[in-house]
Amino acid sequence: MPIVHIYVTPPIDDASQKEELFRSVTEAISKSLGKSPEQTRILLHELAESGWSVGGETVEARLRTQRSKPAR
Repeated sequence: MPIVHIYVTPPIDDASQKEELFRSVTEAISKSLGKSPEQTRILLHELAESGWSVGGETVEARLRTQRSKPAR
Protein backbone atom coordinates (compact mmCIF):
# COMPACT_ATOMS: atom_id res chain seq x y z
CA MET A 1 0.00 0.00 0.00
CA PRO A 2 1.67 3.25 -1.13
CA ILE A 3 1.58 6.07 1.42
CA VAL A 4 2.42 9.51 0.03
CA HIS A 5 3.20 12.56 2.18
CA ILE A 6 2.88 15.97 0.52
CA TYR A 7 4.02 19.12 2.28
CA VAL A 8 2.77 22.46 0.95
CA THR A 9 3.00 26.07 2.00
CA PRO A 10 0.98 28.12 2.16
CA PRO A 11 -2.07 25.95 2.88
CA ILE A 12 -4.36 25.19 -0.06
CA ASP A 13 -7.68 26.95 0.52
CA ASP A 14 -9.41 25.78 -2.65
CA ALA A 15 -11.06 22.38 -2.15
CA SER A 16 -11.08 21.69 -5.89
CA GLN A 17 -7.28 22.18 -6.03
CA LYS A 18 -6.85 19.62 -3.23
CA GLU A 19 -9.15 17.17 -5.00
CA GLU A 20 -7.19 17.58 -8.25
CA LEU A 21 -3.91 17.10 -6.38
CA PHE A 22 -5.20 13.88 -4.81
CA ARG A 23 -6.54 12.60 -8.13
CA SER A 24 -3.36 13.34 -10.10
CA VAL A 25 -1.00 11.91 -7.47
CA THR A 26 -3.15 8.79 -7.13
CA GLU A 27 -3.11 8.34 -10.90
CA ALA A 28 0.68 8.75 -11.05
CA ILE A 29 1.21 6.22 -8.24
CA SER A 30 -1.21 3.79 -9.86
CA LYS A 31 0.54 4.00 -13.23
CA SER A 32 4.12 3.97 -11.95
CA LEU A 33 3.75 1.29 -9.27
CA GLY A 34 0.94 -0.74 -10.78
CA LYS A 35 -1.23 -0.35 -7.69
CA SER A 36 -4.98 0.15 -7.72
CA PRO A 37 -6.09 3.65 -6.74
CA GLU A 38 -7.89 2.20 -3.70
CA GLN A 39 -4.53 1.12 -2.27
CA THR A 40 -3.00 4.61 -2.32
CA ARG A 41 -3.03 6.77 0.80
CA ILE A 42 -2.15 10.47 0.62
CA LEU A 43 -1.44 12.68 3.62
CA LEU A 44 -1.45 16.39 2.90
CA HIS A 45 0.53 18.47 5.37
CA GLU A 46 -0.31 22.16 5.01
CA LEU A 47 2.35 24.30 6.62
CA ALA A 48 2.17 27.96 7.55
CA GLU A 49 5.10 29.96 6.19
CA SER A 50 6.07 30.70 9.80
CA GLY A 51 6.06 26.98 10.66
CA TRP A 52 9.23 25.94 8.82
CA SER A 53 12.63 27.32 8.02
CA VAL A 54 15.49 27.21 5.56
CA GLY A 55 18.98 27.94 6.83
CA GLY A 56 17.65 28.90 10.26
CA GLU A 57 15.28 31.56 8.91
CA THR A 58 11.53 31.07 8.65
CA VAL A 59 10.14 30.91 5.15
CA GLU A 60 7.87 33.79 6.12
CA ALA A 61 10.91 35.99 6.84
CA ARG A 62 12.70 34.84 3.68
CA LEU A 63 9.68 35.74 1.55
CA ARG A 64 9.45 39.17 3.19
CA THR A 65 13.10 39.77 2.32
CA GLN A 66 12.62 38.60 -1.27
CA ARG A 67 9.54 40.77 -1.75
CA SER A 68 11.37 43.85 -0.49
CA LYS A 69 14.22 43.48 -3.03
CA PRO A 70 13.81 45.50 -6.24
CA ALA A 71 13.08 43.50 -9.39
CA ARG A 72 15.96 43.17 -11.84
